[in-house]
Amino acid sequence: MGPDLFVEVFKNLGLDQEFLYRKLSEYLTPKRKALIKEKLDSRTRFLTLAIDDIQKEHNSGALIRTAESFGVQQVSIVDPEFRKKSARNISIGSHKWVDFEVFDSWLGEGGCLNNLKKQGYDVVATSSSGQGVSLDEFEPKRPTALLFGNEIDGLPEEVIRSADREIYISTHGFSESLNVSVAAGIILFELSKRIRNNTLAQEWGLSASEKNEKRVQWATKSIPNGEQILERIIEDHST
Repeated sequence: MGPDLFVEVFKNLGLDQEFLYRKLSEYLTPKRKALIKEKLDSRTRFLTLAIDDIQKEHNSGALIRTAESFGVQQVSIVDPEFRKKSARNISIGSHKWVDFEVFDSWLGEGGCLNNLKKQGYDVVATSSSGQGVSLDEFEPKRPTALLFGNEIDGLPEEVIRSADREIYISTHGFSESLNVSVAAGIILFELSKRIRNNTLAQEWGLSASEKNEKRVQWATKSIPNGEQILERIIEDHST
């Protein structure tokens, strides 16, 4: 039973997540509790990544690590085989701190793009051909989903046409394109800095309820045998 399900069980028992975290925090060092708070305070869903079927495992791992390092909480992956691949294990140490949503396709009713637009995201395709708006001039004034294609074919043309906007990184060398994980690092470095400084993006952080939920999950993942400890707490409070 995963920690998300444990949280649901606690809700049904009438035990809120603040109570749950207090119980779990007994097993955390002061340093770990401070680190969880620090990372939660810089976490965001204002920026999110949507990644096409990345062929090379080190690229998919690097993308996930990059997203996590810049405080991005949510990553969408368009790859029906993702959960069967070992790629998710490449980012061990970072993947457990990020929320994944996996899609079979970009387009259609159940596709990734439709889901992002329903959530109110400005859907922005990243370009390697110099199309759209330069990253230097791009201001994320509302929640922004950045679409990254795979390293072989890039984003499908129909996905680019369905996006709200397109951005590119200005380069000055003979090589016109960057490795996908390098491009993601540059874009996230710039945009994560801008949303924190932009008064039009004041609501970039997680809500109080999201922070409560995440700190319970992160505490569980930080404690050896954390799920077993949660199970014991549930048993103690369900009798």
